[in-house]
Amino acid sequence: MVLLVFLLFFFIGISIFFYTPMKLVICMEFLYVYLIFSSQRFLALGMNIGMYIMIFSAAEGILGLTLVMDTGKFFDLKHKSNFGFF
Repeated sequence: MVLLVFLLFFFIGISIFFYTPMKLVICMEFLYVYLIFSSQRFLALGMNIGMYIMIFSAAEGILGLTLVMDTGKFFDLKHKSNFGFF
């Protein structure tokens, strides 16, 4: 649990310090995975709530990656090959 919180702040700090839209999408996906695990294990919610969270996470990830990769000029990026570099 402590490791997850540390990684959460680490990734958010990297994304703010070296901002690119792809890093922000990766951090948001990490937050959704953390939400899925915490809701299933610590809050003891039913599987229906977990499925809703997973479906929303997948939809947000697909939408975020599509927006970032298809509209590179909107984010003022020079080359699409720059995505994924940390």
